[in-house]
Amino acid sequence: MIQYVYGYPVYTFSIEDPSKAIIEVQKCIDGTKEINRSDEWNADCLTTSADGRGCNTKKGNDEFKYIFQEIYKHSKIFLNELNMDINLTVNICGNSTCTDNKCNDTWINIYEKGHYQGPHWHVIGDEDEEPEYKGHPQNMFSFTYFMKYDEEKDAKFKFIDRSSGSSPFEEEWEKDEPCFTRSFVPDVKQGDVIIFPFFMIHEVSKQECDGPRITLAGNLYKEI
Repeated sequence: MIQYVYGYPVYTFSIEDPSKAIIEVQKCIDGTKEINRSDEWNADCLTTSADGRGCNTKKGNDEFKYIFQEIYKHSKIFLNELNMDINLTVNICGNSTCTDNKCNDTWINIYEKGHYQGPHWHVIGDEDEEPEYKGHPQNMFSFTYFMKYDEEKDAKFKFIDRSSGSSPFEEEWEKDEPCFTRSFVPDVKQGDVIIFPFFMIHEVSKQECDGPRITLAGNLYKEI
C-alpha cells in the first residue's frame, strides 16, 4: 500500500511468512558476536552496526535470504506503481548477487527500556571514509522491518516534517488538526515492512516499556 507522507511515497507491506523472517533475524542476532550501543549516530539502542553504517553480521546477504526476497518482490510492485522501471538491491555495489558482506547495507536495532533513535536520514555521500562507499550511487530508498513490535506499547517510528513552517498559528493548528502535526506515525504492526525515500527524516521515540523492540533496517540501491 502506498501512502503519501509530506508529499513523498511511502510503501507498507506485510511479510508473507513472518515465522521465516523471525528465524532469520534471530539467527543473525545469535550469531553476531558484538551488539553494542553506537557512538557514531544520534541513538541510544543496541545495534549490529555500532559504526553507524553497513552490515556487521556474520553471514551478510545469506542471512536474510527470505526477507530480501520479500523486500525485492514488493519494492518492484512499489516502483511499478510509481512508473519506475528499475530494480533495487541492498548491496552498495548495485549487484544483487554480490556476496561481499561489506556491500550489504543492513543492520539490526534492538530497543530495551529507555532506548531511542533521534531524527536522522540515510544520506550517504562521497565524504564517507569507507572505500566501498566511494564511487557508488546514492541509495534511493530505505526500509525498516518490524520483526518484534507491540504497536500498543513499543516506541513509535515517526517521520519528521522537514519544512520550515510558515504560520504563527502552527501550534494551534497541530492541536486541532492532526494533518498539521510536525511528525507522522505510520500505521504499522509486527511483521510489516515500510519502504521510504532515503532522504525522509525519521526517528524512534523513547521505549517506555521493557523490550526488546527489534527491527531490521537498511538501504536500497538501484541495481546495475
